[in-house]
Order: sequence, then structure tokens, then C-alpha cells
Amino acid sequence: MTMRNMPAPRDYQNEAIDDTFARWASGSARVPVVLATGLGKSVIQSHLADRWLDANPGRRVLVIAHTVELIDQMAGHMRKTGRRVGVVMGTRNAPTSEIVVASRQTLGNAKRLGQLRNVGMILIDECHMTTRAGTYGRILEHFGAFDDPPRVQVAGFTATLSRSDKQKLSAVWEDCTFSRDISFGIRHGFLMDVRGARIVVDELDMRNVTTKGGDWDAASLGEELERSFAVETIAKQYLDLSEGRKGLAFWPLVSVAQHAAEVFNDLGIPSGVVWGAQDKRERAAVLAAHRAGEILCVHNAMALTVGYDDPGVDVILMGRNTKSRGLYTQMAGRALRPPIDPETGKPVDTRTLDRQALIIDVTGASENNDLALFIDLSPERPVEVYDEHPDATLSELEELLAEQIEEEVEAQRAGASWEFESDDYAGPVAAKTFDPLARDKAWSQTDAGHWFVRSSRVGKGDSFVFLIPSIAGPEGTWDVAGCSRNTGYDPMVDPAPEWATGTAWVGLTLEQAMLHSEGIAGSAYNTRKNAWSGRAPGKHLKIAAWRAGVEVGARTHGELQEAVDQAVASARIDALVARVRSSVQ
Repeated sequence: MTMRNMPAPRDYQNEAIDDTFARWASGSARVPVVLATGLGKSVIQSHLADRWLDANPGRRVLVIAHTVELIDQMAGHMRKTGRRVGVVMGTRNAPTSEIVVASRQTLGNAKRLGQLRNVGMILIDECHMTTRAGTYGRILEHFGAFDDPPRVQVAGFTATLSRSDKQKLSAVWEDCTFSRDISFGIRHGFLMDVRGARIVVDELDMRNVTTKGGDWDAASLGEELERSFAVETIAKQYLDLSEGRKGLAFWPLVSVAQHAAEVFNDLGIPSGVVWGAQDKRERAAVLAAHRAGEILCVHNAMALTVGYDDPGVDVILMGRNTKSRGLYTQMAGRALRPPIDPETGKPVDTRTLDRQALIIDVTGASENNDLALFIDLSPERPVEVYDEHPDATLSELEELLAEQIEEEVEAQRAGASWEFESDDYAGPVAAKTFDPLARDKAWSQTDAGHWFVRSSRVGKGDSFVFLIPSIAGPEGTWDVAGCSRNTGYDPMVDPAPEWATGTAWVGLTLEQAMLHSEGIAGSAYNTRKNAWSGRAPGKHLKIAAWRAGVEVGARTHGELQEAVDQAVASARIDALVARVRSSVQ
């Protein structure tokens, strides 16, 4: 009898699990799941593996990660399933276990890779690091993840499905349909709220720093930090800002991290350093001292960007400035885990806390920094709001932004001098003006001519974002709206069943409306170039077609999905717009 000791999934974790299985069943092979750091990717992974093995006895699950810390963490989480778990890394070699946790580097060896047999499911942690041409791509090819039909089902997990080196993740991963960001975690008490602070180093001039691969060159940035004596300035201000709390400091080079640790120690801030090539025992000792609170700040170059989770860390020093929002979010996420309740052993509800995590950005005196900053943690990027309220937390910034939007909309509506006439409504877009279908993203039209895209971010169930000539804005502009199966309107867009209440998506130019629609829709809407689009439709999609009254016929998965979307969207969107038109006439 299998003795399971897995934590029960939260509601959104169950949604992620169900979404992954549903996408596999519909023909998708390589499914990404995006969850902010601290939202429990390991819980989802262990339940996925356990549930899949129940349905596929005798098969094997492979879990791949790229650091020693991640390997050991994943193996520990997988053992809570009660199943046989083995590790394939270095001198450890247990390829016949039910669940095999392996390092990417070890599987790069063809002999070690060939020892793994009967693998039917692969889980990849930190999947934003994958490339088709790299080791991950060769591993997936070996197990038939790119075959048609695929011989293995794959799920990837990351906090940020993006890269800064211009390599396309779409070469490995299909569209993401499930994501929960930092803001979601904060709102529901799963993550620490966070505020930002800036350390300005007058002599630091980012114009002296070159770029490489779309981001600041690490060597060049390290030289500028040393030239400007930035570390000394940063250390003195960090002492005041951190207030004795436990933190992580990210630097561009190991040499800079080592120098910073020396400076911090001299100032009375107990510090240590970790780096990739460091002796494992020395590294483990530094991290153990940090967890115990004997070291208050651990300095690193990129060694702790992923895979280091200490709920006691609530300060991040961004000495390694970056243009990459993904990288920035990964580093910042190290400080957002809630503390553990000593009585229950479980994370506390962060909404009950009177403190927040702290992200410290380092900027130079030059005006052309073009850096990713604290504000980039917000999906709305409230730059102006942050400048006006520099002491606000992330959740406070988003509330302030919503208030600002509501005020703007109310002012816009109060100053409108138009009257809605049915004759003025001729459908959302003329083909001669704009042809959404010419774009890569699959825009579609309802029976009444409304352009729409499928959305993963509005409501639940089948949800859509669509365009209409503005009802609440100036003549000639456009509104962006949404609707879902459960509500008939999208609560993100229209919190009250009154058109355009509290939304910024009113009175936009056509191009603005389009771009905004694609931005808020997420990645759930179809991309016609995806490989799965040409496959045979899966069982779940056929059921959806039957419910929508759509004939399956000889349609491919992509063709049938578009037909179902068109039928469902026509029923919901056209009815909603007709209702709104009637109410304002």
C-alpha cells in the first residue's frame, strides 16, 4: 500500500493539475505551467506524477532539474508520494525507480540517458532554461516529445516563461494556458507583499556598460561597479535599509560578490558568498549558516537565481541590474515566500502580517539606465504611480493604479457629449482598415462581426476578449471587453454589470485596443503555427464541439477549436453587446 504524505493542493494548484491533464488529453505534448516563486510548483509536480502513475502502472516519470539544490529538493518532494524515487546525477544512479529525478548535465551523457527506459511523462523544473538546440532539446527528442504523435507527455514549470537571449521558447513549449503571478499570490495571502527602495550611486554610469545577448554584459557591469566604488556606497545604504533582516545580494560577477561580502562584513553585516564552482561542502555550510540566521546576507552572481528557497529571506539587493523582466522576477521571488508558523509548520497567511519584503534596486546617476526595477513586478507596470508613491507596496500600487483608472474613466464619461444610436454601430472593424487574421495570433469573428481572441486570464471556463466601437469613450475609439462562461461578463473588466465601470480599456485607438487585447488575453488563444494545431482533435475538444452544436467532420484540432470558439463566442458576445446597446439607448 502506497503511503502518501503530500500536502493537499490549493484550489489554483488543482486547476493547474486539471489543466495539464486536459491539454495532454486534447493532443498537446509539451505543456508549460507558470507560477510565481512560492506558489507551490513542487506540490503540483508531485500530484501530477502520482496521479499519472496511478493511470499508467508500470511506466516511469522523469523529473529534470539543473542544480544540486533543485535535484535534492525535487527528490524530497517526490518521496512524499510514497513511491520509489531515485536520483540520477553524478555518482548517484537509480534509473529503474518509479520516479527518477535527474540532472540535465548527467542526462547530456548518451550512456546515462540510454539507461532510462519506459519513460512516459517528463517534468522539467525552471523550464524557461530550455532550448530546442540544447541539452534539454536532445533529451526531449530522445524520448519522442517532438514526434507526431508524441511518445511522452511533458510539463514544464517556471515563474517566468521568458528569456533575455532572444532564443524562442516556442520551439520547445506550446501556448501557456495556466499562470498565476506575484500579484495573485499577494492578494490571496500566499506571498509577501513587497515594497521597493532605490540606492543611487552618483559615480555609477550605465553608459559605460556594454550589452550582450539583450542584457547588460556581466563583465562590463562588474568593471563599472568596481570603477565607481559602487559596492562601498551600496553597503552603507543597505545597512540602513535592511534593518538587520536576512537578505540575498545578486551581483554580475563572482569577484564582485566576493568583494561585496568583504565590504559588508567590515560594516558589521555578517555575510557569505556562494558560486557555481564552489566546493559543495563549503557552499552547503554558507547556506546552512544563512538559514540559521548566523549570516544575514549571502552574495552571489547567478548561483541562487533559482532553486534556493528560504522563507526567512525578505530582502533582495539587485546589484546585478538587468533589462530582463524574467530574470528580475526570478531574483525578486527569492524574498516573497511567507514565514513558517512554528506551531503549525505551515506558511502563514501573509495578509495577517504587518511587514513586507524589500527589493533594493541599484541605479546610476545617468538618465539612460533602461533597467528592470521594482515596478516590473506588476503586470500593469505602474511607473507613474510608483514615482508619485515611492513608499507604496506592490499591492498598494495596484490599488492606486485602479483608482487612477477609475477617475480617468469617470472624467471621460462625464465629458462625453455623444449619444449612442443603433445606426452608428456597424460592427467592430472593417477588413480594409484592419485584418486581424493576417497576424500570427488567431483573431476570429462572431456571427455579428465582433473580433475576439480566446483568453486565459479572464473569468473561468471558456473566456474571450473582444473589441467594439466605444460605448463609453469618444467617437471613433474602441472598447476592449471580456466575457466568461460563469458570469456573462468579465469581472476583471467589468466588476459591476454596468458597461466599462472601473476599466482603462475604454476609448482606445484601434491599434491600442488590439495590442491591449492580446496582452490581457494571455497565451491561451490559438497560434496557427503551433504543431498541435494540425493534429486530430482530442476527446475533450470533441465533447466541447458536441455541446456547441459544431460538427467535427474532418477538421484538425486547430480548425475545430476555432469553430467551437466562434460558436460559443457568438452566443455570449453578441448577446452581451445587444444587452448593452439596449441599456444605453
